[in-house]
Amino acid sequence: MMKDGTAALVVGMNGVPGDSDKPGLLNGTSGIKDGAIRLYAGTQQLQAGTTKLNAGIAGAGNAADPGLLSGAQQLADGSGKLADGNSQLAAGTIKLNDGAKQLSDGNSQLAAGATKLADGNKQVTDGTKELNSKVSAMTPAGLSTNPGTAPVLALIGALIIGALLVVLLRRRIRSA
Repeated sequence: MMKDGTAALVVGMNGVPGDSDKPGLLNGTSGIKDGAIRLYAGTQQLQAGTTKLNAGIAGAGNAADPGLLSGAQQLADGSGKLADGNSQLAAGTIKLNDGAKQLSDGNSQLAAGATKLADGNKQVTDGTKELNSKVSAMTPAGLSTNPGTAPVLALIGALIIGALLVVLLRRRIRSA
């Protein structure tokens, strides 16, 4: 039994050659030592990465490297300003639309006024032509060239001569 126990201890210390499931305490300790060295190196890398991550989150405290937290705050502030700007833009668009409607209404009124003005100008032109033709008909040159005015002139002349004769006869009758 002692011999079997000692043999088992030797196998436990040295392991079974070629059996990776039974490496033995000496070989296993060597593997643990290699793993511990790799674990330590990985822990150092993890710590360095964590430090960089923290630095990235906190930043260096300057404008060139504000950090994730500061950048996120600036992004939130910028988003708020953008929302305010969009609200102002919407209000401005509504005002612009109202102004465009007023401009369109004004253009319609202007067009209607221009039409009335054109009608008025035509009436003034027609009136000017009519006045001009009537004034020229009343001038001596116009009266002498218009064949319809001769009888009217003869009648006026006869009335004037008749009136003068009446005045002269009345004077003679009074003086006699």
